[in-house]
Amino acid sequence: MKVKGLPDKICMINPNSVTCDAGDFDKLKEGKTVELKKEDAEQLISMGIVSTIKESKVKEKNNG
Repeated sequence: MKVKGLPDKICMINPNSVTCDAGDFDKLKEGKTVELKKEDAEQLISMGIVSTIKESKVKEKNNG
């Protein structure tokens, strides 16, 4: 599941209190988007420190 960090809220969370990888947590603190396991993503969403990213399934047109 793709999630994007909310830097203004995630700064108040201790990294030891979440189950995701430390590298992914650092990216989320910067407001970047990462791919997490569903369980980890749902934990962070329930804490209110990340938002979900909807993936579009639009195919690119081939102009050839």
